[in-house]
Amino acid sequence: MKKAFIRICSLVLVLAMVFSLCACSNADGGNETAGDGKDASASTFKIGISTILSGAGALYGEEAIDGVELALEYINANGGFNGVQGEYVVYDEQGKAEEAVKIAQKFIQTDKVNAVIASNSSSLALAACPYYEEAGVVTLPMGNSPAFTQQGWKYVYHAVMNNDFTTPIVEDLLVQMGFKTVAVAKSQDDNGLNSAKLFIDACKEDNIEVLTEEAFATTDTDFSGQCARIVSANPECVFMSVSGDANGTFIKQLRSFGYTGLVFSKESMTNSMIDIAGEDTAKYVIFANPYVVYETIEDCDIDIVHAFLESYIAKCGNINATDVCYRAYDCVMTIWEATKIAGSNDAEAIAQAMDKVKFEGLGGTIDFAVGDHEGYHSFNSFIEINRKNLDFQSWYENGGYDEYKTATGNAK
Repeated sequence: MKKAFIRICSLVLVLAMVFSLCACSNADGGNETAGDGKDASASTFKIGISTILSGAGALYGEEAIDGVELALEYINANGGFNGVQGEYVVYDEQGKAEEAVKIAQKFIQTDKVNAVIASNSSSLALAACPYYEEAGVVTLPMGNSPAFTQQGWKYVYHAVMNNDFTTPIVEDLLVQMGFKTVAVAKSQDDNGLNSAKLFIDACKEDNIEVLTEEAFATTDTDFSGQCARIVSANPECVFMSVSGDANGTFIKQLRSFGYTGLVFSKESMTNSMIDIAGEDTAKYVIFANPYVVYETIEDCDIDIVHAFLESYIAKCGNINATDVCYRAYDCVMTIWEATKIAGSNDAEAIAQAMDKVKFEGLGGTIDFAVGDHEGYHSFNSFIEINRKNLDFQSWYENGGYDEYKTATGNAK
């Protein structure tokens, strides 16, 4: 895995084939990019990547870079950005909003990037997006917050999951299964709080009683008090509005307090979360998402994702542990589609072309023609069992729910 805090990688044509691969870039440990501050848009197409590459969130950032590299390798092997090669420059946000803002200013003033892939941390990306908007730089955040498309921003587009779209799908599953009570756990970040509120409001409309709401800081690792109160409330199910790998920590502690019921989540259970929680502990988590993470490539039966995973494994030696590489890949491919439609690498031309972008992403159809600055509008629901993300409706309709009740002793 790549451990460099700051890297720049200029990708060149290697093989004239889909998903041509190169070796993972070496760590350089430096604090500056190789960029000289000149506007390289005439000879290259430069994408700025702002993500977390140190600390607890480093894995997500590293896999984001993997997705960017795979996308650029494919693009550069297929004509580049209107005839010029794509490259990227990346900086480490260190999990700090102030760093995300500094990076935004550096991308704009020094690196002169053509476009930006902003953080997979919604709060960090939201801190930086106003600067990209003011500078007129087309920006695609990797975070799942709905806030990105609620500001009226012209240059900010969202090519990944929006929790405002998926949370109602998850709440509908409670109605389908006949649940009447639920407990809610929420992390106190923009995404966690927003998804929790949306879920709770939907429950009220459907006469589902929220027995308790348990909140915690994003930096917390001890959820014993919240878990104890949830178990004491005796809900029929639990909704997790939690961000990142904290999902794994929370569900592990929740199960340790004796809760064996179904857990509904605003996020998918990735391999990294399952590794934290444990395979048995992570069972029976239900979510909606455009894409899922697989334990092995054989588990994937979607052609476009299977091809991506073949390239990913050949490149990095292992299958991805998170879905951030999918998000990053989709973001870069979205920018490429816009440049093709625009016939130009000019930021204004790209922005004007974005509402015409429609293509098959790793999670299905990405369609910006709807006009809401969102790419994904349809989602499937899944349940995680033994590191397998199973289609929820098939599981439910073919006896999976009855098997769950037998295995856990839960009537609901």
